[in-house]
Amino acid sequence: MMTCPRRMTDFGPWDHKEDMDEWEVRVTGGPRHCSFCGSLHPDEFFAACEDCCKTGSMTRIDTTTKRGKFYVHGPVDAKFWNYHCTQEEWNTKVDVVKKAAQLSWDRMFPKDDGTLHVNDRQDA
Repeated sequence: MMTCPRRMTDFGPWDHKEDMDEWEVRVTGGPRHCSFCGSLHPDEFFAACEDCCKTGSMTRIDTTTKRGKFYVHGPVDAKFWNYHCTQEEWNTKVDVVKKAAQLSWDRMFPKDDGTLHVNDRQDA
């Protein structure tokens, strides 16, 4: 069991108690999600970001107007709230998240000549 940070900080009609949530798999073989807010597990999100950075990847990472929230579009469409990871985890992975979001944008809206704004390579 775990405690979703949103359960404890957001206003709502639910119980504000600890150890009521868990990481659940909603589809056999699919990614883990928070049973309270539906967020992807951090490991699943960071793996999707790394996949997005590979040449030819169909995975897309989109930012939102809400600070700390991202959408993953790929084999599974899902959301991710970054409060599900530690600050240390976020600090070590933020560069790949930024690159994935930029590549996703560039793939949808390339330059007029068809090239991307950033290199479409993992090692760039």
